[in-house]
Amino acid sequence: MFAVVVASLAAIAIAGVVYLVLERLGTVGAGMAALRSGALIALIILLFNPVRTQRVHGGAPTVLLDASLSMGAHGSHWKTAVDTARALAGLTGVILRFGDQVSGFDTAAPTGGSTRLGDALRLAAARQLALTLGLHFEI
Repeated sequence: MFAVVVASLAAIAIAGVVYLVLERLGTVGAGMAALRSGALIALIILLFNPVRTQRVHGGAPTVLLDASLSMGAHGSHWKTAVDTARALAGLTGVILRFGDQVSGFDTAAPTGGSTRLGDALRLAAARQLALTLGLHFEI
Protein backbone atom coordinates (compact mmCIF):
# COMPACT_ATOMS: atom_id res chain seq x y z
CA MET A 1 0.00 0.00 0.00
CA PHE A 2 2.90 2.30 0.74
CA ALA A 3 4.15 1.86 -2.83
CA VAL A 4 0.75 2.93 -4.21
CA VAL A 5 0.78 6.11 -2.10
CA VAL A 6 4.34 7.00 -3.14
CA ALA A 7 3.62 6.31 -6.82
CA SER A 8 0.42 8.38 -6.60
CA LEU A 9 2.30 11.34 -5.13
CA ALA A 10 4.88 10.98 -7.89
CA ALA A 11 2.08 11.00 -10.51
CA ILE A 12 0.66 14.20 -9.02
CA ALA A 13 4.11 15.83 -9.02
CA ILE A 14 4.85 14.81 -12.61
CA ALA A 15 1.50 16.08 -13.89
CA GLY A 16 1.94 19.33 -11.96
CA VAL A 17 5.42 19.91 -13.36
CA VAL A 18 4.35 19.18 -16.93
CA TYR A 19 1.22 21.37 -17.02
CA LEU A 20 2.13 24.13 -14.57
CA VAL A 21 5.90 24.55 -14.98
CA LEU A 22 6.90 23.32 -18.43
CA GLU A 23 3.79 24.34 -20.36
CA ARG A 24 2.85 27.31 -18.11
CA LEU A 25 -0.90 26.88 -18.55
CA GLY A 26 -1.89 28.57 -15.29
CA THR A 27 -5.35 27.76 -13.89
CA VAL A 28 -6.31 25.76 -16.97
CA GLY A 29 -3.19 23.66 -16.44
CA ALA A 30 -4.19 22.96 -12.84
CA GLY A 31 -7.40 21.32 -14.02
CA MET A 32 -5.58 19.34 -16.68
CA ALA A 33 -2.94 18.29 -14.14
CA ALA A 34 -5.68 17.06 -11.80
CA LEU A 35 -7.28 15.01 -14.57
CA ARG A 36 -3.95 13.54 -15.65
CA SER A 37 -3.07 12.74 -12.03
CA GLY A 38 -6.37 10.91 -11.59
CA ALA A 39 -5.76 8.85 -14.71
CA LEU A 40 -2.20 7.99 -13.66
CA ILE A 41 -3.31 7.03 -10.14
CA ALA A 42 -5.97 4.72 -11.59
CA LEU A 43 -3.29 3.02 -13.71
CA ILE A 44 -0.97 2.74 -10.71
CA ILE A 45 -3.68 1.05 -8.63
CA LEU A 46 -4.34 -1.41 -11.46
CA LEU A 47 -0.63 -2.20 -11.75
CA PHE A 48 -0.01 -2.68 -8.03
CA ASN A 49 -3.33 -4.51 -7.37
CA PRO A 50 -3.47 -3.99 -3.60
CA VAL A 51 -6.16 -6.65 -3.17
CA ARG A 52 -4.77 -9.86 -1.73
CA THR A 53 -5.98 -13.18 -0.45
CA GLN A 54 -5.50 -13.76 3.24
CA ARG A 55 -5.60 -17.21 4.77
CA VAL A 56 -6.77 -17.52 8.33
CA HIS A 57 -5.11 -20.54 9.86
CA GLY A 58 -6.77 -22.87 12.31
CA GLY A 59 -10.15 -23.32 10.67
CA ALA A 60 -11.72 -25.13 7.78
CA PRO A 61 -11.80 -23.21 4.49
CA THR A 62 -14.97 -21.47 3.35
CA VAL A 63 -15.51 -21.66 -0.42
CA LEU A 64 -18.03 -19.40 -2.17
CA LEU A 65 -19.77 -20.86 -5.22
CA ASP A 66 -21.60 -18.53 -7.62
CA ALA A 67 -25.05 -20.05 -8.20
CA SER A 68 -26.53 -17.27 -10.34
CA LEU A 69 -28.35 -18.10 -13.56
CA SER A 70 -25.34 -17.22 -15.70
CA MET A 71 -23.43 -20.13 -14.17
CA GLY A 72 -26.07 -22.58 -15.39
CA ALA A 73 -26.53 -21.12 -18.86
CA HIS A 74 -25.62 -23.04 -22.00
CA GLY A 75 -21.86 -23.07 -22.43
CA SER A 76 -21.14 -22.17 -18.81
CA HIS A 77 -18.88 -24.09 -16.48
CA TRP A 78 -21.20 -25.08 -13.62
CA LYS A 79 -19.91 -28.65 -13.30
CA THR A 80 -16.31 -27.45 -13.35
CA ALA A 81 -17.10 -24.81 -10.71
CA VAL A 82 -18.73 -27.42 -8.45
CA ASP A 83 -15.73 -29.75 -8.83
CA THR A 84 -13.30 -26.91 -8.11
CA ALA A 85 -15.28 -25.82 -5.04
CA ARG A 86 -15.23 -29.38 -3.71
CA ALA A 87 -11.49 -29.64 -4.28
CA LEU A 88 -10.82 -26.32 -2.54
CA ALA A 89 -13.05 -27.15 0.43
CA GLY A 90 -11.49 -30.56 0.95
CA LEU A 91 -12.93 -32.82 3.62
CA THR A 92 -13.32 -30.20 6.35
CA GLY A 93 -14.30 -27.07 4.40
CA VAL A 94 -17.70 -25.53 3.85
CA ILE A 95 -19.12 -24.53 0.47
CA LEU A 96 -21.65 -21.69 0.37
CA ARG A 97 -23.80 -21.09 -2.71
CA PHE A 98 -24.75 -17.53 -3.49
CA GLY A 99 -27.07 -15.98 -6.00
CA ASP A 100 -30.23 -14.22 -4.84
CA GLN A 101 -29.40 -15.48 -1.36
CA VAL A 102 -26.66 -17.39 0.43
CA SER A 103 -27.36 -21.04 1.19
CA GLY A 104 -25.58 -24.28 1.97
CA PHE A 105 -24.00 -26.38 -0.76
CA ASP A 106 -25.93 -28.56 -3.16
CA THR A 107 -25.25 -29.59 -6.75
CA ALA A 108 -28.64 -28.52 -8.13
CA ALA A 109 -28.57 -26.20 -11.14
CA PRO A 110 -28.19 -22.49 -10.33
CA THR A 111 -31.45 -20.56 -9.89
CA GLY A 112 -30.38 -17.17 -8.52
CA GLY A 113 -31.39 -14.31 -10.77
CA SER A 114 -28.71 -12.03 -9.35
CA THR A 115 -25.28 -12.33 -7.80
CA ARG A 116 -25.17 -11.05 -4.22
CA LEU A 117 -21.46 -11.48 -3.57
CA GLY A 118 -21.43 -8.93 -0.74
CA ASP A 119 -23.84 -11.01 1.35
CA ALA A 120 -21.75 -14.13 0.76
CA LEU A 121 -18.52 -12.37 1.73
CA ARG A 122 -20.07 -11.02 4.94
CA LEU A 123 -21.36 -14.48 5.85
CA ALA A 124 -18.01 -16.12 5.12
CA ALA A 125 -16.19 -13.52 7.26
CA ALA A 126 -18.70 -13.98 10.10
CA ARG A 127 -18.30 -17.76 9.87
CA GLN A 128 -14.52 -17.49 10.09
CA LEU A 129 -14.76 -15.12 13.05
CA ALA A 130 -17.14 -17.50 14.83
CA LEU A 131 -14.77 -20.42 14.24
CA THR A 132 -11.84 -18.37 15.53
CA LEU A 133 -13.77 -17.57 18.70
CA GLY A 134 -14.85 -21.20 19.11
CA LEU A 135 -18.53 -20.52 18.45
CA HIS A 136 -20.88 -22.86 16.58
CA PHE A 137 -22.04 -21.43 13.26
CA GLU A 138 -24.70 -22.90 10.97
CA ILE A 139 -26.33 -21.72 7.79
